[in-house]
Amino acid sequence: GRITVDRPTLLVTEIMYSHKNDMLIIWAGTNDGIETYGIENTFANIDNMIAFIGHSRYIVVGMTAYNNGMHSIDTINSKFAQKYGSHFINLRRYIELYGLSDNNLSDDSHDTYNDPAIPDALFADGIHFNRYGYYSVAKCLYLFGKEKGWFN
Repeated sequence: GRITVDRPTLLVTEIMYSHKNDMLIIWAGTNDGIETYGIENTFANIDNMIAFIGHSRYIVVGMTAYNNGMHSIDTINSKFAQKYGSHFINLRRYIELYGLSDNNLSDDSHDTYNDPAIPDALFADGIHFNRYGYYSVAKCLYLFGKEKGWFN
């Protein structure tokens, strides 16, 4: 049936418990309103996710694309790195360095989306990646997990 939630309420789903022991990938921040509400709000959300799973097989993914006038991605990612240390991955930097070569693409040498780090060939719309961009995301996360010994 339908349930209406009209105030802050903890929502619990079956999937939360059936996959609690799996590796957790946390990619948060772009839609959290960091520039409006502050990074501590995003950190609190992430910390709650980490506390819920109760193990150390998690990855905190950094911000990748500008959203809603955000112009401090490098500063934000530095704060993520300081807080989450060896669990943090700067996906933006990885895509900047390896996104094209992961996909055997050449640089298209234009910047339609006004993002100096991520080539247009990897974007669907300037915020979301296309299939090439998401392939690099998957490869980056796989390599990170493999380095940690979480994959065979």
